[in-house]
Amino acid sequence: ATFMEPNRDFGVSLILSPEDDLLDLTLATDGNGGIEFARYHHRIGGARAPRFAMDIVTHEADWRGGLRWMSRRYPEYFNPVIGSVHEMGGTSAYSAAETDFDVALMKKMAFRTNWKASFDFPYMGMFLPPVEGETWQRYSGESGKGGPTSIAAMAEYSRRMRTLGFHVLNYFNVTEFGADIVFPPPPHRAKSEADLWKDSNDFLYGALADAILYVPASARADAWGKGRTGPNRPYYTWGAGIAMDCGEPSYRQFLLEQARRHIYRLPESSGICIDRLDWLRMYNERRDDGVSWFVDKPARSLVMSWKGFMKDLGPMMHNAGKVIFVNNHDKRLDLLHSIDGIFDEFTSNGAALNTTALLCIRRPALGWTNREEEIKSDPDGFFQRFLYLGVWPMAPFPGNDHSLTPSAWVNRQYLDYGPMMDAMRGRQWVLEPHAAEVEGDAARANLFETPDGYIAPVMLGGATSSVRLILRGLHGTPRAAAALHPRNPEWMNVPFSRRGGSWVLDVPLKRGCAMVRVSR
Repeated sequence: ATFMEPNRDFGVSLILSPEDDLLDLTLATDGNGGIEFARYHHRIGGARAPRFAMDIVTHEADWRGGLRWMSRRYPEYFNPVIGSVHEMGGTSAYSAAETDFDVALMKKMAFRTNWKASFDFPYMGMFLPPVEGETWQRYSGESGKGGPTSIAAMAEYSRRMRTLGFHVLNYFNVTEFGADIVFPPPPHRAKSEADLWKDSNDFLYGALADAILYVPASARADAWGKGRTGPNRPYYTWGAGIAMDCGEPSYRQFLLEQARRHIYRLPESSGICIDRLDWLRMYNERRDDGVSWFVDKPARSLVMSWKGFMKDLGPMMHNAGKVIFVNNHDKRLDLLHSIDGIFDEFTSNGAALNTTALLCIRRPALGWTNREEEIKSDPDGFFQRFLYLGVWPMAPFPGNDHSLTPSAWVNRQYLDYGPMMDAMRGRQWVLEPHAAEVEGDAARANLFETPDGYIAPVMLGGATSSVRLILRGLHGTPRAAAALHPRNPEWMNVPFSRRGGSWVLDVPLKRGCAMVRVSR
């Protein structure tokens, strides 16, 4: 939380440590400038004593000051482990389609990465079955209806995409399991131990039953209606799968074994993207992590389960050169240790877009686009918000699941802004004091450092035809400056001059924006 006095150019930030065991945390503010952080569900007298740290940091009257200090003090929560992950910065897809597509067209739209939509698995959680050359039927919301695939076919898809210059993230999930799960357990169907994986009910109740996350016994039965879930029953989720606790040893080892299989069997996949972190908000009342106290008794927070699991998964994947992305439904910095990037399903929401952008000052942020209608009301505003925040929206890609698909109109919009989105690749936020400013607030401006110099998106200028941009804190002496505009792939020179410790650029705008490049 940051307080600022602009007239004195003075600010102070109260910064909580992401290294602490944070379970549930709120921040309340009032009209008089008061703030209150509150922590919930911590246990006193457990296996580990609660420890909370807060730093009080003074800086300039700029929100960047607190974030600058925090990212330097806790770099492992901000920095990717795999530096080459910045090559994946660009527009993206969530598609299961393996058909040919227009490669040149997608590259003009700054396309880089497909999070391979989840339907390669026979059911949720069984991402790479324990088979060699055997095929299985993909799950598509209805068992056995997705068509055949195999580990060899998945590996070939990653190899082909890598050859074309694109990246593949394979689907992973550590909080959900199964399809068409029956509760109480149905009769066993597998004829042998080797066949156990073929039926999700058999595998769940035969190998992973102790990891099931149950609705608390204290929950009111009438609050759950007459559905299949309720007190002392599993939480049900997509495809009649159920929620799971990755802190349970049996389930943790099952997941880690699949990660090992991914490393060795899908060598040209760039890594995984872990879905559905929203379940980490829950507590397992049937276990005790030595930290949590929930509904008047010890419990296990799935936040603690996740942190323990990532201590094993992170080094395993990273030592093999594989990246880890997350779909961070629960947008918390302390969950991002060992995470290389975010693929956020909810960036159509302004608060989600802002939060994900600030969580990704050093890592790539890929944002979701649900449908063409989200863009049509204000296409320039749509792209310029993403560019201003350094986030790449999803591209219109064949077979995108519950997300943007191609059309002549939407393709045109992405082609208009494609070169500007390409120019951001490798960007990292510049957090020096007052790094970017537009005189008279005629537009919004941000500043990113790239391998070649700096990129300054000047956005949301409306009908303004030109602005004066002031940049501060640049390392080295600018050699040249140029601007890029929508539907114009050619950079045009921009004059610049020195004013004290600042650089001043007179930037022409088109459609209310420009992407400014400063070379060193």
